[in-house]
Amino acid sequence: MCGICGIWNHDGRPVEPEALAAASEAFLHRGPDDAGHLFLNSRTGEHSLAGPKIGPPPAGANVALGHRRLSIIDLSPAGRQPMTNEDGTIWLTFNGEIYNFLELRDRLLARGHAFKSRTDTETIIHLYEEMNEEFLTEIHGMFALALWDGRRRRLILARDRAGKKPLWLAQGKNFTAFASELKSLTAAGLAEKELDYKSLDRFLAYGYVPSPGAIFKGVRKLRPAESLVIDNDGAILQRKYWQLKYEPKQNLSLAEAKDGLREILQQAVARRLISDVPLGAFLSGGTDSSVVVALMSRAAAGAVRTFSVGFGERGFDELAYARVVARHCKTQHMEIMVRPDLVKALPALVWLYGEPYADSSALPSFYLARATRRHVTVALNGDGGDESFLGYRRFAGLRLAARLKGLPRPLLAAGRELCKFLSGIKAHDRGAFEYGYRLFRGLTGGDSLLKTYLSWIGIFSPAERAALYTPEMAAELGELETGGYLAGILDNLPITDLAERFAALDVSSYLPEDLLVKMDMATMAHALEARSPLLDTAVMEWAAALPPELKLKGGVHKRVLKELARDLLPAEVVDRPKMGFGLPVGRWFKGPLKAWLEKWLLDGPLTSEGWMQKPALHLLLNEHIAGQADHTHRIWALVFLAQWMELVLQGPNRPPAEAMELMPALARAKV
Repeated sequence: MCGICGIWNHDGRPVEPEALAAASEAFLHRGPDDAGHLFLNSRTGEHSLAGPKIGPPPAGANVALGHRRLSIIDLSPAGRQPMTNEDGTIWLTFNGEIYNFLELRDRLLARGHAFKSRTDTETIIHLYEEMNEEFLTEIHGMFALALWDGRRRRLILARDRAGKKPLWLAQGKNFTAFASELKSLTAAGLAEKELDYKSLDRFLAYGYVPSPGAIFKGVRKLRPAESLVIDNDGAILQRKYWQLKYEPKQNLSLAEAKDGLREILQQAVARRLISDVPLGAFLSGGTDSSVVVALMSRAAAGAVRTFSVGFGERGFDELAYARVVARHCKTQHMEIMVRPDLVKALPALVWLYGEPYADSSALPSFYLARATRRHVTVALNGDGGDESFLGYRRFAGLRLAARLKGLPRPLLAAGRELCKFLSGIKAHDRGAFEYGYRLFRGLTGGDSLLKTYLSWIGIFSPAERAALYTPEMAAELGELETGGYLAGILDNLPITDLAERFAALDVSSYLPEDLLVKMDMATMAHALEARSPLLDTAVMEWAAALPPELKLKGGVHKRVLKELARDLLPAEVVDRPKMGFGLPVGRWFKGPLKAWLEKWLLDGPLTSEGWMQKPALHLLLNEHIAGQADHTHRIWALVFLAQWMELVLQGPNRPPAEAMELMPALARAKV
């Protein structure tokens, strides 16, 4: 697991060593163990390869590749990147893990290829020699990569199928640049901090900036399973090399499906246990991570190391369930209690993410990864179970909405008011009655199913955003986002079952744009590698081909996964209510952080820069503090945006003091 970057001047201008160094140093936390920097003349092939210290490049070196290494497999100097083939015509800088590289290596050895390392990186190089760009269809894992083909004078960029590893691209007059993080491009002067207003509005609609857009103009993100072939004059051939298919369906009984899932998931777990460094697992006590740990315990040579984090907050503590799983699976379990300091942590998160990000579970994820990294370098997790096995409440809610649409409007209005009353009693924003209120509110207003879905997963509706923006900001924005990004994905999904259709939408949007960004940022902030067996390509494809009733029937979500869990885990874990991974930030906003919030939202850059109207922000805060509404996710989005404006948009290209203090990987870097 690493960070990668590169610059190609198509007009032949030499790359400035300082630019590559700045791009590489900006994500030092991703790879504190080693570094490599290549400078190459694309016309002659002359090159120089340096370690952390960059020396004088050869004359006319207009291509440069950078790498920061987190050593996982083959810890020797033979694993250093950028890596080349025997004659120096192909170079690769690569971030991630290829889980089937041993099988590919054996196949390539049989074809006569010679290897000088034990790395998966070298396997990719030789596979490209055999298959050209079709090599992407053969590698399975998590990755972002850049491959320079000197014979054809072209650059290939690609991301993995699920979208676990990020890759950013900037192109200007006669140059192409890429990096694992946005801050690398701005720190090197390869991208300007010019706000993309459409992306800003989309952030406030969805809670993230959707790919391929970026918060700054002139920058784009590669999408999952996307490859770009860039030729000598900068022209791009774009391709999606994989698409998750939901047809044809497997004809299986529940028992047969359970047995099939056990086999394919056990294989996925076993593939993720290959490591030359200490390895463990995140254990929340939920079904997904618990099943992963149970299967790890059956495959590992010794006791599995598991890690759970507690925050001492009532209603947000899952440690008791994790403890039950750890005892049952006989793991070497560690419980970590932390007291998050949001005032100190938020500047570190804002700098780390580089773009506005509205998921407040970024905070506990950051602390969990920080604590886990003190003991292991690799951690397995349960990401992907809800998307593949229809685990979210909204999937059943959409089916219900489709059935209720024909009811008389007065009856729908009565349901809306009843759910509103009951949600006030329960006081849980994402509880069942709040979901019901939003469902009936949408149906009463004649909303489409997409708008109903947006009311559950979105941040601010178009009307709510319009009320926030100043007239000047509204003029800059023009037409606001109304769901067109999601509608564009839905229109290209040939899936009939309603729940599966929106699950596929999540796989293309919410999963890679929100959840996997959070996991990548939280873990890489501390030079920790995260592996996700439930996002194995074979597991995802197998689950997509299951009949939907084996995943969701009645009110039973993740049906086949829970059947497997019953064979592996105590019933009290399998039958427990679903709990999200979070902290009571909404409660903190009402109490100890109230004055801090008012400073940032009412008197901070959102109002001083003329983006938002102070009375609208004041109303939002007052409603939340008075308990009239739960605006936790909206307030988090706004305070993150306010600090982003100050620290990133208007700030210097260096980490704040809070990041240096909370990210030990920066301090312990050997390079």
